[in-house]
Amino acid sequence: MKKFIISLLALEIICANAQQRAPLREPQSVYKNLEEASSQITVKPSTNPKTIVSKEPDNKIALQAANHISEPEIVALLLVEDGKLIFEGYSKGSTSKDKFASLSMAKSIVSLAVGEALCSGKIKNLDDRADTYAKELENLPIGKTSIRNLLRMNSGIKTNTMFHGQPSASAGTDLLLRKTNQLDVIKRYASEVNASIKFNYSNMDTDALNYVIRGSTGSPLSEWVRATVTEKAGFESSSSWAMDNLGVEISSSFFFATALDWARLAMHIEKLLINDQDTCMRDYLKSATTKQIDASTSEFNDYGYQFFINPKSGPSSSYWMVGFGGQRIAFNPEKRRIMINFAWSHDTSKTQKFFNSWN
Repeated sequence: MKKFIISLLALEIICANAQQRAPLREPQSVYKNLEEASSQITVKPSTNPKTIVSKEPDNKIALQAANHISEPEIVALLLVEDGKLIFEGYSKGSTSKDKFASLSMAKSIVSLAVGEALCSGKIKNLDDRADTYAKELENLPIGKTSIRNLLRMNSGIKTNTMFHGQPSASAGTDLLLRKTNQLDVIKRYASEVNASIKFNYSNMDTDALNYVIRGSTGSPLSEWVRATVTEKAGFESSSSWAMDNLGVEISSSFFFATALDWARLAMHIEKLLINDQDTCMRDYLKSATTKQIDASTSEFNDYGYQFFINPKSGPSSSYWMVGFGGQRIAFNPEKRRIMINFAWSHDTSKTQKFFNSWN
């Protein structure tokens, strides 16, 4: 099983620019193999699990959703409208009990964790240098970068676009199999900062934020996320985070949760944005989910704080949690619609078209 998933991941990364469809032998097993190949730390469920209210969708969207989930690359789909679950579907052998891998959607969770640290006063200012809090980053170029620039992928660390934020083709699998750790990766690949670089998608920026959170809060990322993000979101089931060989959570990827808990997280984000009680997190998330920098990727025009903004097709006000291979949580704040989509394919156009058609 380990050899299968590592070979699959390597193939995905190397062939990414060619937009080849990933092998889809038992898609459910893709997530399970990722989970089983890793060493993980458990994130306990919330002490106050959120009850999800459901309602029947209209016939048109029900048919569209059923057709979408029947596509060969789609594994699970949930739709939320006005705070209610209107569709929940699983395919290719997956179920509501399975834990689905975040891949880079984990970056948005890290952003929420930074916001919670800021609003609790543990981080004084987003314009502080990373090494103000992260002693591990002292004397490293990325440590001189502001937290704000790390959030918006503007550290000046350059990575090859064909590796989807990784500094090398094998970096992700080496972390997953505990052959290395994020700090060693940063030391090896982030030795130079190119001040002329604007937006450059880099896992190392998120990894640096991990150390900022650890240093500012005095807690590992998983503990801080459990105490703030998943606790407030009302996770019903345990979740988990894969660790590197130092026992540090692989912050840019490999967070695992049930699809319904992913929906709870999405509804929590939506609620925070209209919350008049927690105005600090509301204001932080407004910044996180609106344009902070030009991104100019194949799918999106702009980037916020670890969220993609303004897709090149569809509602311009939408913001997205994006993970490799088709993991997507898309928000349309104007219509209060959320799509939670799990897949395994380089070709995400069908998911984008489905969301656009619904909205």
